Amino acid sequence: MSELNAVARAIWEIQLVSYHEVGALVFLMWDIMITFADEVQYIWPQNRRSPTKWVFLFTRYFGLLAQARLVSINLSLGMGTYSLDVCRMIYTSQVVFGGMLMACIQSVLMLRVYALYTQDHRIAFAMIALLVAELGFIPGAIHLTMPTSTGNMCMKPITIFDIALFGASALFPQLLVLGLTILKFLCGIRAGWGKIPIVSRLVRDDIILVSVIVCWVIITASLTSINTIYGYIGYSYVRFRSFLAFSCCLAHRSSFLSFTSRLHLLASCLHRLSSVLGLQLVALHNPIRRLQSGNQHAAIGG
Repeated sequence: MSELNAVARAIWEIQLVSYHEVGALVFLMWDIMITFADEVQYIWPQNRRSPTKWVFLFTRYFGLLAQARLVSINLSLGMGTYSLDVCRMIYTSQVVFGGMLMACIQSVLMLRVYALYTQDHRIAFAMIALLVAELGFIPGAIHLTMPTSTGNMCMKPITIFDIALFGASALFPQLLVLGLTILKFLCGIRAGWGKIPIVSRLVRDDIILVSVIVCWVIITASLTSINTIYGYIGYSYVRFRSFLAFSCCLAHRSSFLSFTSRLHLLASCLHRLSSVLGLQLVALHNPIRRLQSGNQHAAIGG
């Protein structure tokens, strides 16, 4: 009877994860449908050379395709333990998909900083270097944290060094972008253009997004350091630096399954927020340029 209960529980767990994976995918499709008119109005007319246009489109549709691919992988594998090769294939897919999506979201935030600093080439160089470093970190993350055991968890044992290394790599870019944004915003308030509604909203959204990421990394590190099972779930963000990685975590233990499944919707919400940030870029650049130019002319005339 105990074996039957174990089988029934395993089937229920896999079904619950699959339902939430598909639900997150449907949510992404629904979000794209209801915001498609805004995309056509604000994004499509932009010049083909506009980085904002292509970063927005890639983030929007790559997230959808990646989620669909990860759902198909999980559904095709079914129930049971997985070989080491399968574990490594799934894990590598998580890292690559998650890292690329997080890099795209980071690109949107960096473009906003670039617009705030009126296309300062020094800021552009610093942001590009930071983004390249993030992408270059992905192969190292795969190598250092590649699963070494099989089974439903498909996880490698976590060390304090891993927590410090990947936690710092996740926090530093976010804090740097947020710091530059707040610094320019304070300068803008003194100069007169910082009170533009789009600028205030930009800073507010940046603070919300970065605060969520920072708090999540800190909580995850705390849970992981005391070896709670929730730390294994949260640690996937520290390693993958993307909430998308949660949506394909092959962990079928009932003690944290419901928590895992709800992270699919969190991934979808982050994807939607990145779309909002991209749309704000369209309205950001010209008002700031005009006001800053006007202030400069006024100062010269005075």
